[in-house]
Amino acid sequence: MRKSYFSVSIYLPFEKPLIRRLLYSRILQYTLAFQRVKINSINVVVIFTLLAIYSMSDTDISLDDRI
Repeated sequence: MRKSYFSVSIYLPFEKPLIRRLLYSRILQYTLAFQRVKINSINVVVIFTLLAIYSMSDTDISLDDRI
């Protein structure tokens, strides 16, 4: 029982929308910094921009909830 409780206590903070937004914004920040070096990979910016838009939306519908 202690092991399952330990894993849940680690998993729960990442399900909060605020933590998820901070995670996506940090990834987006690193991606934009990476774009200053490599300008050719524009697809990476598009993907992470969509992730940032998804993290800013209040709906928390994700594939992780179905598992």
